[in-house]
Amino acid sequence: MPASPAHPAAGLIDVLGPGQTLNTVAVYTKGVIARYEQEGPQRLAPELLSLRRLSQQLGLRVSTDADRMALTRLSAQQAALLAYMSVNLSKFSDAEDFALEAALLATSLNDNAMLAWVRGTQSFAAYYRKRYKEALDLAEAGVELAGQGGQRIRLLSNGVARAAGKLGDRKTVQRALSDAFDTVERADGPVGMTSCIDLEPYGWARTAANAATACLAIGNYTQVLKLTKDLEPVVEASDSDWSRSLMKLDEATALTMPAHADLEHAAFVGMEALEGSASKPIASVAVRAKELARSLQQRGSVHAGSTLLEAVRDWQKPMKEIGR
Repeated sequence: MPASPAHPAAGLIDVLGPGQTLNTVAVYTKGVIARYEQEGPQRLAPELLSLRRLSQQLGLRVSTDADRMALTRLSAQQAALLAYMSVNLSKFSDAEDFALEAALLATSLNDNAMLAWVRGTQSFAAYYRKRYKEALDLAEAGVELAGQGGQRIRLLSNGVARAAGKLGDRKTVQRALSDAFDTVERADGPVGMTSCIDLEPYGWARTAANAATACLAIGNYTQVLKLTKDLEPVVEASDSDWSRSLMKLDEATALTMPAHADLEHAAFVGMEALEGSASKPIASVAVRAKELARSLQQRGSVHAGSTLLEAVRDWQKPMKEIGR
């Protein structure tokens, strides 16, 4: 019986050695995070899956306790990132599987910060499946894990506040956002608009962007317009097409809410938002654009809403599945 062919990764490990291969995979994994906003999950998910398979091969080859721990941490990060990418692609079953893998690995490391990040991504997935109570519960569980650490910012603003907004719980929205912004002020966080998939804590810009979405859900359109105005110079200076699209969609939906709304202008801003990220469609932009279309229709601009919905369908066509 002929011997089974060696896995392609084995040759790389033979050349570099397990330790250097581990370092190389860690660098490339960080590179995926850095490139995510520019290239999107359609291109980068297959690349990260290849890195994950290489990490699995490394598990058979590393020999020191330090390398084994570093590999476990890296594998947890890769699974967590793939869970997030899967949500962006509306592949929720894959997101559940990757999140479970990341949580198990993080638990083995007693890494509560990573566990909190994973809970945030599970909440993110539930939110985009319209399971808002589940999203709220997951985010609150994540806040408990995060304690006073920086991960609580994402969990409060992206998780608790947005889910509570969809449930009409104004008090929880306000409390969560106040806590999130207070934590941002105390933390030495990043300046500018960081990558949505970054494993590090949120800074002011990401927090404010999520705050706008939460305020929109409870009908506080004046606060949405203030936040988007404050955000505009930061977002425009960033390389985040998604952030620009999402900010404009929140702005456009808020513009439909006043008594004498300029619905034509709101629809124009919505179409502009879609065009800005047409090269790399993700679920969150599509969902937000559909919400704008419904708001336009409810306010009486049926044609503009229908036109936007058709544009969203065309915009979503390039979305592809992640191969497992």
